[in-house]
Amino acid sequence: MTKAPGSPPPIVFVQRGLAFYFPTVLVQAARRCTSSTLHLISDVDPASFLPADVRPRVAWSPSSTLDHAADDFRRHYVHLSVNRPWLEQLCFERWFMIRELCRLQGLASVIHLDSDVLVESDVGRHLI
Repeated sequence: MTKAPGSPPPIVFVQRGLAFYFPTVLVQAARRCTSSTLHLISDVDPASFLPADVRPRVAWSPSSTLDHAADDFRRHYVHLSVNRPWLEQLCFERWFMIRELCRLQGLASVIHLDSDVLVESDVGRHLI
């Protein structure tokens, strides 16, 4: 699934669990960013909460198929932050999962949006 030269980069979200706001965020991004493919790395299958018009626009990768990419990091991670340990660790682990997604999908670049970012414009178009 490589992108055509000059086309907007895919947009990637990484989400653990189903936060109350995330379905709205993902649907909004899919409807606004029509020029980009959307990838979701998550432990929750989005099919249950995505409307029919949005479902085909979101490529879901179960986090269990990508989280092995952070194994080396996990062995060396020492939590020193005042933030919650599981959240802080996931903030680092997501970069390894995104890198693995890019490797598997043949993607040279992506736009990573945090799971609480509400998109109001076609982000990919602004970057090409």
